[in-house]
Formats: sequence, structure tokens, C-alpha cells
Amino acid sequence: MQSKKIWVQIIGRANYVDDKIYADYSQLIENLFTYYLAPVYVKKLTKLLIDFKEEHDWHIFPKTTGESIYTIATSFSFERFFASSPSDKQELLLKAVRDGLLKLYEYLGLNCDDVNYAYKEIIANEYRLTIPFLKGGKFNKQRTIKASVVAEHLLEYAMIYLIFTNKLGNEVNKIPLFKTMAHQFIYKQLVAFGKWTDVDVFSVYNNTKEFWINVTPHGECSIQYRPYQRDIEGIREEINFLTKKVFVEW
Repeated sequence: MQSKKIWVQIIGRANYVDDKIYADYSQLIENLFTYYLAPVYVKKLTKLLIDFKEEHDWHIFPKTTGESIYTIATSFSFERFFASSPSDKQELLLKAVRDGLLKLYEYLGLNCDDVNYAYKEIIANEYRLTIPFLKGGKFNKQRTIKASVVAEHLLEYAMIYLIFTNKLGNEVNKIPLFKTMAHQFIYKQLVAFGKWTDVDVFSVYNNTKEFWINVTPHGECSIQYRPYQRDIEGIREEINFLTKKVFVEW
């Protein structure tokens, strides 16, 4: 049985949980735990939900073992959250999610040290999250330039960059491609594949390979299209839907 990452998701129960501030902080903290938690060896488990409510009580469901999704309903002070400073908002949510995950891990017989390690790593990295794609990057045939695609998570969005480094690992150029919602489901549709298509051209493809961006280490960019059962305008509509901003001329 192979290890796998577990998706952590925060939900909440209060009259104002749809507030954008709460949603933005929740998404940041759930992405941080999802990324920093070590993979687990559990056959069916895929997601852990932290369900915040104002009542001072907690319980876990379902009660049976071997399910794919487990939820812990636990108390959280929304009033204190909205009255706190930005840094305190992060800290409050981080601690509350850690406490909920510890109870879930204990209930499921998982290693609670993984939760505490992830918690400490998030703090040590100052709530920063950079997710690499393409298995860390790819060198050109001459092995002189390496191309890497990363998603840098910020509070309200993620920035997708193509980064060129030389063979010593020094950064040559960092080129912004997209600004999107801070969720892997969104930006993985835009930057699913990548390869060197010429000596000094790296191409980043979307998930259907209907469009790709050709980029040189000098920062020259161009978009190419290969529509399937739609026209180019349909592809552009999809890009607009998935992004907050496109940094490439298209």
C-alpha cells in the first residue's frame, strides 16, 4: 500500500462564516496543513474535515472505521477571530485546526507527531507555502538551464511562476504566468505539464493540452492554441474563468 497525501478542509457554522476574510484565512490554513502533513498509509482515507461551530462541544463522525472522509465538529470563537489582528487570525485558526487534527489522528490510529511536526513547520516557514510542479523541474538537453513551475500561496490568491535557474542552482529569471485562486484544483488545470521544446524554449501546457505557453529564459512568452471541439475563444473564456490575472500577452 502506497502512502498518500490527505486533504484537510475547514468548514464553519456561524451567521457570518461566508465572510470573505474567514474564507481566505481558512483556505490558507487548510492548504498549509494539506501540504505540510506527511503522507499516510491508510487504504481509503482521502479527506479530513474540521467543522467549526460556536457550541463548546466536539464529536467525530462517522463512527465506523475504514471510511474515506472523517469530520470533527468542534468549538471555535468566531467573535474572537473577527476581533483579532491579521497575524492573530492566522494563529487562532492554525491552533484550532491542529487541535482538531490531533483528535482525528488519535481516533484513526495515525501518528499524532505528524500533526505537531506540520504545525511547527508552518510556523517556522512563517505561513508561507510554495508548491512545486513537474517533479521539481526539468533541465534542457545541454543541462545548462533548469525550468521549474511553482505556485506561491498568499492570503487571497496564488501566483504561478516559471523559474529558470542555472546548473549551479542560481535563479536566472522568475516569470509570472497566472494569478489564480489559492487552490490546487484551479491552477493544476492551467499548468499540468511542461517540457523543453527547443534549446531555449520551455513550454507549459494546460491539463487538456489545448493551449500552452512558450517561455525563454530571457522572459519572452507566447501562447499557442490547439482547440478540441471548441474554438480559441472558448479556451480564452476558460482561462478567464480560472484566473484573476494573466501575465502573458494572449
